[in-house]
Amino acid sequence: MTQGTIAHYKVLHEVGRGGMGVVCKAEDTRLKRMVALKFLPSHLIQDGARKERLLLEARAASSLDHPSICTIHEIEETEDGQIVLVMAYYEGETLSSRIQRGRLDFEPAVEITRKILRGLEHAHERGVIHRDIKPSNVILTANGGVKIVDFGLAKLAGNSECLTETDALLGTVAYLPPEMLQGHETDHRGDLWSSGVVLYEMLAGVPPFVGSNSYVVLHAIMHDEVRPIARHRPEVPGWAQAVLLRALAKNRTDRYQSASEFLAALNEVTGGGTTMISLPAVVSTSNENSIVVLPFVALGSDGQGDVFSDGLTDELITDLSAISRLRVICRTSAIRLKGADSDLKKIAAELNVQYVMEGTVRTSGNSLRVTAKLINPATDSLLWAEKYSGTLEDVFAIQESLSRKIAEALKLKLSPSESLKLSEKPIQDIRAYEYYLKAKQEILSYSREGLERALEYLKQGETIIGENVLLLSSMGQVYWQFVNAGISTDPEYLNQAERCARRILEMDGGSEHGHRLLGLIEAGKGRIQEAVRLLKKSLEKNPNDPETLGWLCAICSLSGKGYAVEAMAQRLIDIDPLTPLWQMLPGLVALLSGEFGRALAPFERALKSDPQSSMLRLVHAQVLALNGRVEEAATNLEKLTEEAGGDFFTQLGTFYGHALRKDRDGALRSVNADVESNAAGDMNYAWLVAQGYALIGEKGAAMQWLTTAVERGFINFPLLHHLDPFLESVRGETGFAELMRSTRERWEAFEV
Repeated sequence: MTQGTIAHYKVLHEVGRGGMGVVCKAEDTRLKRMVALKFLPSHLIQDGARKERLLLEARAASSLDHPSICTIHEIEETEDGQIVLVMAYYEGETLSSRIQRGRLDFEPAVEITRKILRGLEHAHERGVIHRDIKPSNVILTANGGVKIVDFGLAKLAGNSECLTETDALLGTVAYLPPEMLQGHETDHRGDLWSSGVVLYEMLAGVPPFVGSNSYVVLHAIMHDEVRPIARHRPEVPGWAQAVLLRALAKNRTDRYQSASEFLAALNEVTGGGTTMISLPAVVSTSNENSIVVLPFVALGSDGQGDVFSDGLTDELITDLSAISRLRVICRTSAIRLKGADSDLKKIAAELNVQYVMEGTVRTSGNSLRVTAKLINPATDSLLWAEKYSGTLEDVFAIQESLSRKIAEALKLKLSPSESLKLSEKPIQDIRAYEYYLKAKQEILSYSREGLERALEYLKQGETIIGENVLLLSSMGQVYWQFVNAGISTDPEYLNQAERCARRILEMDGGSEHGHRLLGLIEAGKGRIQEAVRLLKKSLEKNPNDPETLGWLCAICSLSGKGYAVEAMAQRLIDIDPLTPLWQMLPGLVALLSGEFGRALAPFERALKSDPQSSMLRLVHAQVLALNGRVEEAATNLEKLTEEAGGDFFTQLGTFYGHALRKDRDGALRSVNADVESNAAGDMNYAWLVAQGYALIGEKGAAMQWLTTAVERGFINFPLLHHLDPFLESVRGETGFAELMRSTRERWEAFEV
């Protein structure tokens, strides 16, 4: 009925209709106010028992009195038996109409969710369950209020009717919890699931589970994992995904257990007591104001020129990276262009940079001659060129002058702090500086011999100038690298590295070097939350340091919060595009998020850049296997065993290859004390070993290695709990549920 009079209500016009009936605007002629009349569909009340249940539900809903719940004034029954709910009329629009105009900003979406949850909290405490929370059942009033409508009515429709192919009911399926779709009786936790769906849709513009028909949506709800909200909205805080994952857990015992608990989680992470560690801002990745400093070419025959040309390149990149409005390609990518074809236009295009700097260095005894020029390859124009002559002691002044000339040529006004940074000379003595440069080259060898030579050079530098932050930082990196590269498991190396870091921070409490080094050490000890804090502290001083960015991305991914650093991983590739280790980072984020298909391409790009890397070959095989290409992965690992030496990654690959083929005897034969000792010190490889043991049916060993992985910081609850198919055999083991309970607590508490 869309016109006429019912009791003392004059029907004015229809304002909406759906599966639960038709709503009309009407005038209450007795109280002189506007009301909304909801005419319930006749098929719901044809059966007498069903009609009585509906009236009971409606009366229960009418007893609710809360600012977030639509007020039901009374329940009328017409002469022909039609049920009409008389409700308050609100000027505004439904939330579904608002979403159709575009996604909501983060703060309004969270505030609407809070108001919905407060209304549900009130209703649930009084034994009333909604059962059909969705955007079309939420009204946004003109004065900023939120009103939930249709309390308790969905139960009368019956689950099966939700699977018909009408648009309205297709929309309803997307908000129904798994237990209802499976035919089980729902409780108040179903409302919390639906509220999570609504929050997701407000942020993403679409529900978390979509499909071409209701059966596809139903299957997705019951079997698919929630697509990370960061895929739709990278700027949404990382904690939002954790909240959504909890709200949308398939098993209702894994969800928030009450609206109060859901509310508390939202309040806590949005200012209710816990200070979130915000990720560093990600700057534009366009090629505007971007530069690559090509390795300076050493002229002459003495080896000293090579040291100073590489050193000048390195220090120029460091100086320029301190200018916030300039994107600078990192040293690790720039050094790969040493001796390469000098087609500057091609280099600029591949690196997505606007400018290229190149130059030469000639040394002869104590004399030094440097030439440099800044080029815009797109226009083949020379922006600036300079020649410098002097002694080796002048290298610091030349370096500063070059940096300032580039900033001037690019019309970049330096801030006082940036100008001060360019004038800093951390190592004043040219002899100590030369030892420092030689040590940096040796560190990159990642070999025991190279690291030992690096230590000797650094100690010689220290005998000249005494303790120095850069020398201590490099020493600490050497000690740490012994463990990180799998060269030694002796804990004394980490102790030495920590002594270096502590001493640096005693000398300079704000040192980026000290905080970065200490962060890496904390990560190695499994104290990942403290590691993140320290690495973030380092980035405050140097937001473009590739090693710090890379480790922060890796730790967050291993901890199950990779969605929070996807933009940072891309930023790292933008400033260091040629380093294979960083090329794989988006793949690592996807792998550890359980998106195995999306992980494959980045690992393949990285492996193409460095096909001999045994580490990349191992992890690439793991990704292949998780994508169902098990035999291909095992064959690749077999080739790795044949072609590579006996390093840690090759030995671990031999074990993993046998495990993929379910070759228990072969896998067990390939494990030795060195492999286990190195794997136990790294959370990622401890997880891989756990996978291997699970695949060959060694469930006890798999549980032990899972425990080790978690203790080392692998608190990726979703991956371990249900996403990793290779762990399926241990999920019923004694202790698994308890391990997952503690892992979940750490995962939820982990702040990025």
